[in-house]
Amino acid sequence: MVFAGPIISAFTNVPEVYDLSKWALRVACAAIPLIGAPIMSTTYFQAIGRAKAAILLSIMRQALILIPLIYILPRFFGVRSIWFAGPVSDALSACVSMTVIFFEIRRLRRMQDFPT
Repeated sequence: MVFAGPIISAFTNVPEVYDLSKWALRVACAAIPLIGAPIMSTTYFQAIGRAKAAILLSIMRQALILIPLIYILPRFFGVRSIWFAGPVSDALSACVSMTVIFFEIRRLRRMQDFPT
């Protein structure tokens, strides 16, 4: 976010391209801090052998959320809104992943309460 200008200036010096690219880079990177949750939850479910949950969480961001947003957002908010599809997809998949992990933690705690 802070270094968008210097990064873009390494590739172009055309003012119109520079301004649009600086804005687009900031929008595209807005949800990067949230990407860890879907990655970690997918890895967790792979590690414990729950492949269906891992696959669903893995494809959710790219196929189930991102592609529909690419088609839906421009119809309501214009062409530039396509840039928001990525961060919105990242945020929604992070919310879903954290919710699934929350229920997984509850399930594990219930299993811990029952003696074997």
